[in-house]
Amino acid sequence: MSSTHASPAPAAARWLPIQRYDLALQTDAVWTDAGNGVLQRDLGLGRASDGAMQGRELRCDGNERELPEPLRQAGTHFHLIQVLQGSVSLANADGSRTVLERGDCMHQPALAATHRVHLGADSRVLELAVPKSPSVAGQAFDLETPQRAAQAVINRDVAEAYVRGDGPRSYFLYRDLGVAAATNRRVHIHLLKATAPSSPGGTGEHRHTMCQLFYVLSGWADLEVEGHPTVRMRGGDAMCISAGSKHNVPAFSQDYAIIELCIPADYDTVDA
Repeated sequence: MSSTHASPAPAAARWLPIQRYDLALQTDAVWTDAGNGVLQRDLGLGRASDGAMQGRELRCDGNERELPEPLRQAGTHFHLIQVLQGSVSLANADGSRTVLERGDCMHQPALAATHRVHLGADSRVLELAVPKSPSVAGQAFDLETPQRAAQAVINRDVAEAYVRGDGPRSYFLYRDLGVAAATNRRVHIHLLKATAPSSPGGTGEHRHTMCQLFYVLSGWADLEVEGHPTVRMRGGDAMCISAGSKHNVPAFSQDYAIIELCIPADYDTVDA
């Protein structure tokens, strides 16, 4: 049986950078020095996409610190900061300042000046980005049109942003982070929160025509991906899977919540 999340993406919007499975568990994390007292851990997105994307978690213990080298450089086509804990302050080119609190996120537009990023004391942050000159099969393309590249997208963590069933599963609350329109529907990112413990069988085996990155925010879930051992994922764990990979979430806790990156924004879901 087949179910459709949205209309199939037009050919121009298809971009499937995640080529293979990758798992980055919090318990196996290797934290390295990002400079200026900021620590970083890799989320496996670079490995899974052959460098077409980058993803890391940042940690600032103790005092506020400036991030010495954000993944985003001037002209980068896609850059998202999601605050997991604490706060982030971004100094804008016009002298203004944008403050993101826990749960807030910001997608920064292409072709703009690089922001100076300050992590608040004891903050944790997700940072996802695409290199300055993305390509598919050696052909360069633009993630954002010039008309859509002018403004940043700021999404606040407020209760009314979570909508029941605004996605393929009626038993989750979904919060759209507003990235799809800004990237010509090449990238969609949303937060999912369970509204009850999993029913027997969980989501059931299924496939998508898009590739995905999962990052667990809270709770736990068992993830089954074709050809790989079942993994119980907990807060801080990340997984990448390619388009067409058969997978299942047979069980999850009532407090299970994830951030999910989907490429492209429009895709088909087929029950296996």
